[in-house]
Amino acid sequence: MKGAKNNGADGLPCKFLLTVLGTALLAAARTAVASPGTYPERSVYFATHFSNWYETASDAEVANYVEELAEWGLTGIAVWFDMHDFACMDDPDARKRLARLKLIFRTAKRLGLQRDLHFLANESFKDSPPELRADWRPGKNGYVRSLSGHYHVELCPSKPGATELLLKWRKNVFEAFWDEPPTSVTSFPYDQGGCTCSNCAPWGANAYLKLCRRISGLSREIFPGVKFNLSTWRFDTFGKLGEWEGLFAKGDEVRTWVDSIYVDPMDLARTKALSPGGMPVFAMSEISMRGMLPWGGYGANPMPARLQGEFLGNPGMSGLRPYSEGIYEDLNMVVVLGILRDPSKSALDVVGDYAARYFGEGTRTPICEAAALMEENLSHSATACLGGKKRSPYSLEGLDPSSDWHVLHECKRLDATRAKRVLELLDEAERSMNVIARASWRFRVLRLRAELDFALARDAKTADMAPLFAELAQIYRVSRNTKPFLVPPSKPLWLDVVGTWHDMGL
Repeated sequence: MKGAKNNGADGLPCKFLLTVLGTALLAAARTAVASPGTYPERSVYFATHFSNWYETASDAEVANYVEELAEWGLTGIAVWFDMHDFACMDDPDARKRLARLKLIFRTAKRLGLQRDLHFLANESFKDSPPELRADWRPGKNGYVRSLSGHYHVELCPSKPGATELLLKWRKNVFEAFWDEPPTSVTSFPYDQGGCTCSNCAPWGANAYLKLCRRISGLSREIFPGVKFNLSTWRFDTFGKLGEWEGLFAKGDEVRTWVDSIYVDPMDLARTKALSPGGMPVFAMSEISMRGMLPWGGYGANPMPARLQGEFLGNPGMSGLRPYSEGIYEDLNMVVVLGILRDPSKSALDVVGDYAARYFGEGTRTPICEAAALMEENLSHSATACLGGKKRSPYSLEGLDPSSDWHVLHECKRLDATRAKRVLELLDEAERSMNVIARASWRFRVLRLRAELDFALARDAKTADMAPLFAELAQIYRVSRNTKPFLVPPSKPLWLDVVGTWHDMGL
C-alpha cells in the first residue's frame, strides 16, 4: 500500500486508548495479533438502489472506487438487481440499472475480482399477479411479527404456477448477465422476501430451501461453474420458527447444492462449533445504517471499535462482506478489508494506514483519535417535526411541504467536549496536509461530520448547518430521486426530494 506504514495504534498515548476506546478495544487489538491468516472472503456488497451514490455517480467514479478498494485487499464485489422496482426486464429504468451493475462487474473482472449476484428467492416484478402473491402478515404459523421490508409483490411458491413464474423471471435476470456473468450467486430469504402461509412456513427451513434448490440448478445451467451461496438473513427473527434448527437438520442434503452459508454476524455463534452440513460460513458487516438516520446524513460514521469486535470469537468464519449504501462509510470498508487481509492489525492500525495513504503520514495519530471519538458520539437521527409530531425520513408521505415543519436532530450520545476535541484533531491533521488532501471527499466527509457535531452539541436550533448538509449532498450526488433516508437532513434538501416522499414500509 503506497504511503502506508504500520505504526497504527502503537504511537497513540495509552491514556487515550484507555479513556476513549476502553479496555475492550485494547483486548481486541491484542486478540487480532493472534488471529488466523488472511481471510479468503473479502468482498463488499454495493447496494445500488434508492438513487444513492452507487447509482448517481459517474461510470468513471464508480469504476475508480472499485479499483481503490482492490488496493486495500478486496477480492470480490456483490450487487443486486432489485426486480420490484421494474415491470419487466425491458423497462427502460431496468436497463439503466442493469448497465450500472454490469459496469461494476466488468470493472471487477478486469481487476481479477469475484462477482456475486444477490437476489431474493421469491423476488418479483412490481406488476406480479395479485392472486399469486405471498403473505407477509403475522399471527399464524409461528410468525409473531410482519415480514419487514416486504413490498407485497413477492410470490408464494406454494400457489399453483407461482414457482414456474419465479423461475422464469429468475432466468430472465440471469440471462441479462450473460455478457458479464457472476462467479457466484447468493439467495436471500427475507427483507423483503418470504411467505407466512401454512404451506411455506417456516419459510427459511421449508419453501425457501425447496425454491433455492431449483434456483441453484438454474444458475449452474446458465453460468457453468458458478457457486451458489445460501443466505440465512433474519432467520428466526419473526417468531420462534425453528429455521436454524431446520437448516441444520437438512444440512447434509443442502450441502449437495450449496457452496457457502452467508449469515448475519449476530448468528455466527450458531455456527461457531459446526455449520449446517459443515459448509463454509461468511458474514455480513453492517457499516451503513447503524447509528445514523438519514444514512450518512451527518457525514462519515467511523466505527473502529464495533468493527474490531466482529472479528472476536469467530475464528471459524471465512470472512466478512460489508453492506455499503454509500461512500460516507469508506473508512469502515477499508477497516474491514484491512483486518481481513492482515488479521495481525487492529482496527486502529488500519485507520492509521488509511490516514497516511490519503492525507499524509503526519495525520496518522490525530485521525485515529478523531475516528474513535466520532464513534463515541455516533447516535444521530433526524425527523420532520410538525406540531410536536415526528415523521421519520422512512415515512414522510402525507407531510405537507408548505406547512410550518422543521427538521429535528436527536443525538443522544453526542458530547460537546468530544465534539470540540475532534475539531481540534482535524485542525491538527490539516496543518500537515497538502491542498489536494484537504479538498478530497474522504477528508471532507470527516470534516463535515466534525463541524456538524460541534454545531449540534452547541445549539442545533440556531446553528446554520444548511451549507454543511448541502456539501454532503453534493459529495453523495443526491438527486431528486434520492430517497429521504439517504438525503442529508436539512429542510431545503428534503423539500427538493418531496416528489419522491412515500412510505417505504420499513
